[in-house]
Amino acid sequence: MTQRWIRSMLVVSLACSGQHATAATWYISESLGNDAWSGLLAEPNGAGTDGPKRSLAAAQTLLAAAGPGDDVRLRRGDVWTGGSGLMIHRTQGTAAQPVRLHAYGTGAAPSLVITGASPALVVRGDADRASRHVEIADLQFQSTAPAGSRGDGVLVLEGFHPHRPSDIVLRAIDVRGFLSGINIQADRVTLEESIVFNNFALAGEADGGPGVYVLGSSATIRNNLIDHNAGDRSFFAWNLYVHGGSGHVIAGNTLSRSVGGLKLRANADTVVMHNRFREIWLTPINVGGDDAGGCFDLRIEGNEITQSVGGITIQDQSGGGTIGTHRLRVVNNVIGEDSPPVPSAPFGAGADGLIAVSPDPLDDVLIAHNTVWATAGKHALSVYGPARPGLRVTGNLWGQADAGVAHVRLGSAAVAGSIGLDHNLYAGVGAVASVGGSTHATLPAFRAAWPTLESAGLAGAANLVGPPADLRPTEDSHLVIDTGPVLAEVGDDIDGTPRPLDGDGDGTARSDIGAWEFGSDVIFADSFE
Repeated sequence: MTQRWIRSMLVVSLACSGQHATAATWYISESLGNDAWSGLLAEPNGAGTDGPKRSLAAAQTLLAAAGPGDDVRLRRGDVWTGGSGLMIHRTQGTAAQPVRLHAYGTGAAPSLVITGASPALVVRGDADRASRHVEIADLQFQSTAPAGSRGDGVLVLEGFHPHRPSDIVLRAIDVRGFLSGINIQADRVTLEESIVFNNFALAGEADGGPGVYVLGSSATIRNNLIDHNAGDRSFFAWNLYVHGGSGHVIAGNTLSRSVGGLKLRANADTVVMHNRFREIWLTPINVGGDDAGGCFDLRIEGNEITQSVGGITIQDQSGGGTIGTHRLRVVNNVIGEDSPPVPSAPFGAGADGLIAVSPDPLDDVLIAHNTVWATAGKHALSVYGPARPGLRVTGNLWGQADAGVAHVRLGSAAVAGSIGLDHNLYAGVGAVASVGGSTHATLPAFRAAWPTLESAGLAGAANLVGPPADLRPTEDSHLVIDTGPVLAEVGDDIDGTPRPLDGDGDGTARSDIGAWEFGSDVIFADSFE
């Protein structure tokens, strides 16, 4: 009995008994391994008597026995193909010493290719304890199962036992080709630097799920590419669907090619910042409550939405309409309809405004310092419903390329008589505003009809770099620079430049209208460069 084999069995025994020896590292290689070996060597030894283990079953056994600081590593370049994937259950590390499942060696990430309906990876608990403080990194999960035989990609949840997983990190993973991508029903889960691609229902399949679904609290979803998920057969037709919970951070992601980009449903204390939405066929961002709860204390800031049918919609869904949205900040976002896609036939053209506010209840909602350029028959802003005393709209740059459509639509006299609408710039060719059935072609005509609105508003050429593709101000943007309100709720611009700056050089610092503070040196790297 070798010394390495004794050490391996000792670690397993101690972990199962609730104790833990010195942290261990185990290696798994489909191409080089043997399950009879200890797994404590990355490569076979010269005598061919020891080396990495081979199977996912062996990896699963080691993970079940692992404790704080232990590593299970899959060899890069290796592919495991089969009808089922890998399960992590009852595995517990600590915040300082998580259990890690990741890669070793050089080459392509280790790949689990699933040929059946089982998930590629499940992180769960059991009757005695939950998986906790586990990091999973640098792995690829792919389904090659035929239509009708595909399952979910990655599940972080527990549906049978009382102990739910928590404190799980998914980093640099690649999930593609499944009926749905990643299903997170746990608290304090991080998904970062990952790719979630091409997960949707195929012809002949029942509805699939979203690219990423979150039901829990304190999720961190950052710096991911979430692309071409859900499709138009999915009931959850969203790249990212965040359902309930509080304390979420959604930042730095690219969400593209889906019916819906991001759905925020009955969330609280959530931040959505610096994400990019491309080619969304209906609604890039929807925020609102449902029949069980509302949205509270949300901040949607610094996001870029282009080549999409819609923009940001504030609307309850799924039986809502009684609780609504409260203490919401929609600030420093850029929405430019540069070559929007054709609306998805089953869903229609969506809301009639790139920022749209439904009749559902709201209170203390601020829409400020956004730059919005409408081109395809939509208003830059559309507000529906009854009186809206809890809605402030200020410091925004509204552009309109369609001469037949007003920049701003207020759905009724009750809306116009109650909304806080001022200090905005109307920079396009359409009428300034419509209220109910009346259109006001110019800003003076709008003020005359509604004296409480736009007393400090402006209308005229914004002289931007190149709308609708590039909406940044230039030195000739005299109606933009130093003409906006100073708001305590908006301390920086879209690039993090502090507001206000003295952009026109007159010795007095005032905020600019729109998302950018002129003089900012940090800018988007592609379409707004």
